Amino acid sequence: MLKNFQPLLSLSLSLSLKILTIIVSIIASTHPSSSWAINPTVESLFRNASNKVISENSTVIKFMINVISSEESATSASAPAMATDSTKLFVELTFFTDKNSGSLKILQKTFSDDKMNRNSFLNVVFIDSIEKLFTEFSSDSTTSSTSNISSGTSKNAFYSSLYQVFSNHHGLILKFLKDHNDNFQFNREIINKEKFELLEKYRLYLETIIQNPALKKTEVSPLQPVSSSDKAKAMALLKENSFYLNKNVSLTNENGEFFWKIQLKNSQALFSNDQHFLRLLSHTATATNSETFEINFEEYSIYNNLYMAPKYITIKSTEKKNYIMKIISLEHKDLSVDTLIKKASDLRAVAITVLDTKKIDFQQLKNIFPFLLFN
Repeated sequence: MLKNFQPLLSLSLSLSLKILTIIVSIIASTHPSSSWAINPTVESLFRNASNKVISENSTVIKFMINVISSEESATSASAPAMATDSTKLFVELTFFTDKNSGSLKILQKTFSDDKMNRNSFLNVVFIDSIEKLFTEFSSDSTTSSTSNISSGTSKNAFYSSLYQVFSNHHGLILKFLKDHNDNFQFNREIINKEKFELLEKYRLYLETIIQNPALKKTEVSPLQPVSSSDKAKAMALLKENSFYLNKNVSLTNENGEFFWKIQLKNSQALFSNDQHFLRLLSHTATATNSETFEINFEEYSIYNNLYMAPKYITIKSTEKKNYIMKIISLEHKDLSVDTLIKKASDLRAVAITVLDTKKIDFQQLKNIFPFLLFN
């Protein structure tokens, strides 16, 4: 069974590195043009090796979002057309990973102005597991039936893509693509298992002879079997690609700029050629889902001197309403689950007071911003 080299983690660091170095050098020497090192897969593109792995358990994003008409250019993010206050919201969104249970929680606070304090507080949403993002909110009957970017699919795509670009976690967005495209494949589905099984046998062989050099006289290397036919088979297998050809990923030229393009049955994504930053995610309507939308991620900038993420995000639908988000701040930090839950509870109490004292038409907000979560 394919083990993906996980046992290496149990060895000493020097021994693990020595074994990995030997294996990688063998692959490179036997097949230097192998697509395992050159052509990305759908899954590897969304992993984005250009950004660091976030060690903190929380990502906090503050942004402003407002509506622009379809006549105004939604792609001109550097000079966005600001709408009236009634079509503008300020949001603080927290993605929290419980390191004990592994579950992802979402806390979202919505405000009416940039002060983002109690006086401008409008709404709070707390989701204690990602499953609810893909179930409870996937058939939101309260949203406008006339809006083309209406409910579940757009909500899932919106929050999944935010989690990917601002936290560098790809699990949610891959789940979205798998749920909505029957031709999506994980790496484990396109991997050359026979080749990796051979490498796994070789890894075990290396581990054995490095730990006990005397056994080198009796142990037979899986890459140097006694039979000449078996040796030829092993060498041929090493020269094969580590991943089978994935027709869903290709290098494309869009208006003079090269992108890695993911083309699935109902979804499409574009990534920058050099750093593999997500630039576009789009979804087309199907027989069972009428939603069509496009999310553009623009002007990648450095946050906190460490992390690259977009400064603007534009969202387009086939309706007259298009949207532009401006990122106010991005922070990665550690929070305790008790702190997060208490904060959500306190904010719910504030939300009840808001409902009693302010005349807020939440149905209208849901219709204006149908891809945002509201209680």
